[in-house]
Amino acid sequence: MSDDYFSRLDSYSPMRATRDYGSGASYLVSPYGSGASYLASPSVYEGVPSEKNVGVPSLEGMLGAKIQRTEDRIEAVIEAIDKRRLIKEENLYGIERDLCACQNLIFEMGYKVYRRDRDWIGLETRKIDLERDRRMELAAYFRDILFLGKELRDTVEYRRSIEDKAKLLGGKT
Repeated sequence: MSDDYFSRLDSYSPMRATRDYGSGASYLVSPYGSGASYLASPSVYEGVPSEKNVGVPSLEGMLGAKIQRTEDRIEAVIEAIDKRRLIKEENLYGIERDLCACQNLIFEMGYKVYRRDRDWIGLETRKIDLERDRRMELAAYFRDILFLGKELRDTVEYRRSIEDKAKLLGGKT
């Protein structure tokens, strides 16, 4: 490599590039004048596991990962509860709209409503079916929210137990 390359490198890097002409290896010299040289900046090695603990997760790391997973699960359950509420509102709105349409058709029948003919019976039957659908939707919503609430309570309880274990072991939560 040319010396021009190293002079350009000086302008881009806080580290001073040098070349050892004896071995042909390039290395970086600390800009702080300590005279120590190294092949890479010390910040590169921060967070890199040593040979001793490669593949062995720390207890704090494991507990932190469990807490993060429970937080993600809590958020997912809360989101599911919100989505179920929106579904319920949409379904009930559709049922109410159909009920209003049936009642409007009955009102449009005018005096024929007193005859209690097949048309009137069909509309009244449809109203009864829609009322049943509304009750079934409310019951399904209650059941779904009950299960989601139980899952949320269990997840929060599990998260608290993990936090208690971390505090017991002297870790941060």
